[in-house]
Amino acid sequence: MKIISLTLFFMILIYFQAKELLKKKKWKELFVYTLLISIGVLYSYGVLLDLSLPNPILILSNLFKPLYEYIFNQLLA
Repeated sequence: MKIISLTLFFMILIYFQAKELLKKKKWKELFVYTLLISIGVLYSYGVLLDLSLPNPILILSNLFKPLYEYIFNQLLA
């Protein structure tokens, strides 16, 4: 039942968002929206099915850590 509810939720969300982007012919925004919503859908199904998934906070932390260290070292140097 949870899978059906999640699928229905995403179908409704995609319908209303993509409809406006298609109507206004915003192709770049539609591409980015499709990419991000696909990641969200896959991650949501993974959580729902109890798959072992990486924590997004750790991924973002590792991604921005060099930038943070560079800025922090420049301010204290």
